[in-house]
Amino acid sequence: MRYRGAGRSAVLIVDEAQRLPLELLEEIRLLLNLETPREKLLQIIMAGQPELGDTLGRPELRQLKQRVSAICRLKPLSFEELREYLQHRLSRAGLPEQKLFPEEVIGLIHRYTQGIPRLVNSLCDAALRTGFALQSPRVTAAIIEETAGDLELSGPDDARATKELSSPPKVMPMPVVTPEAQPSHALPQNGSNGNGKVDIRIPMESYASRQSSLGFFGQLLNRWK
Repeated sequence: MRYRGAGRSAVLIVDEAQRLPLELLEEIRLLLNLETPREKLLQIIMAGQPELGDTLGRPELRQLKQRVSAICRLKPLSFEELREYLQHRLSRAGLPEQKLFPEEVIGLIHRYTQGIPRLVNSLCDAALRTGFALQSPRVTAAIIEETAGDLELSGPDDARATKELSSPPKVMPMPVVTPEAQPSHALPQNGSNGNGKVDIRIPMESYASRQSSLGFFGQLLNRWK
């Protein structure tokens, strides 16, 4: 009432609203009842992660959702928007011309963050600190790759690689050899060619290929520890 008497608007801003318990959300709904016959005495802004929409969609909160007059959703930044965002942040920090992040590096940042501003801030801040420690005049792709690994960020290429690893292995055709040519690899089989020998053998991996596979899975296991 004091703000209204002074001709000022009262606004309540609730951040991270998706984490609020149902009891507190109900209290917020009751605050919306503060009004006069002509206007509301209190404006409420609730900000949160996408999970907030799921929370407001619960049946027990339908009365609160019915009082929502506007819903705004921030979409991830496109590549062009990300470039403008970096330019704006750097200019506000005192760097009118953006020379720290080359074009290919901006593309790499967009790939790892998917244009989500919070991830962009985290990745760029860590990359700038790493570049400062290395006394690099600009942020390089190697710095972004290392920083993204430290922050455990994965791009679309990593997601595709994970999908390929989880897919069933393909059955490869085995070469046919005669028992005389490869007697040490012959195996007994019912209904074979009549001499108790099989006309195929299991192909053996080369040493280099096998060591490469073992090294890959070793690195994967170390990351899971």
